[in-house]
Amino acid sequence: MDPVTATGLVAAIIQLIGTTSAAIGYANEIRDASADRAQFAQEAASLLVLLTNLRNRLDKASSTADPWFASLQRLGAEGGPLGQLQEHMVKLNDKLRPPDGSRPLKTLARKLTWPLDKKEIERILAQIERVKTLISSVLDGDHFNLSLRIKEDVDDLKGDLRFAARETATQAQVREGMFKPPESVLTTVSNQD
Repeated sequence: MDPVTATGLVAAIIQLIGTTSAAIGYANEIRDASADRAQFAQEAASLLVLLTNLRNRLDKASSTADPWFASLQRLGAEGGPLGQLQEHMVKLNDKLRPPDGSRPLKTLARKLTWPLDKKEIERILAQIERVKTLISSVLDGDHFNLSLRIKEDVDDLKGDLRFAARETATQAQVREGMFKPPESVLTTVSNQD
């Protein structure tokens, strides 16, 4: 994946973060809404956490050759899960957003009623859950690769420590041999007493 694609993914993630945040804001403005509104707000908020983690991981990435980018690229491909969720969120915002320039009574009515039916909210929640699962998988895959690299480093360190221990033992044996007085010197000293 080239840097241009990486930049496009960052932009798509930022746009989805903004759209999701707006939907949460609109949903939270509705008074006395059903439990569906609360569930939507909670699911969307947890999606925001994952999207933010994904964006931060993408910002910190050191190489576009990393296999992790291939997984991320599929997630952000045209018509992919991130794009589909963005479309759903835009439509949702259109339904939740108070109408511009409308009469105050109509705006108040919009803030008092939840404009989504049960099927519609279930469909949106299912889409959010799918994307959350996919993002988690991408992030977990990255953690798995990191764990493998850490294990390799630990194995290398174990080998280095074993080598260092053998070298230290060998040097200690050499020092003992160099400073140990020969038996003939000890015999001569003890005979003079």
